[in-house]
Amino acid sequence: MSTEACLTSSSGAGAKLRRKTRGSFRDVNALTRIEMQQLLERIWIAQKFTAVLVTHDVAEAVALADRVVVISEGRIALDLDVAVERPRRRGSVELARLEGKILDRLFE
Repeated sequence: MSTEACLTSSSGAGAKLRRKTRGSFRDVNALTRIEMQQLLERIWIAQKFTAVLVTHDVAEAVALADRVVVISEGRIALDLDVAVERPRRRGSVELARLEGKILDRLFE
């Protein structure tokens, strides 16, 4: 299965950069995936662009997102703010708590 992400950013002049990426971070080994996620986070911190990431990986969602929306049966099942400071530390108590909340909702 392929995932498509669309990244959009705007400058003060109103110019927009749109970049589509096919594939997903799941297609690489675990350490490379974490490095790619950290790279994306560093770029986001520097450039403050808007990104929409579609993933089935709960850990990836809470590591990268400011907001996680879970869609089930065509409806929003959970809309969760991820108010954890960046850069985020994988394995932190805050991220584990949020992952647990999402997983609890998914397995209801």
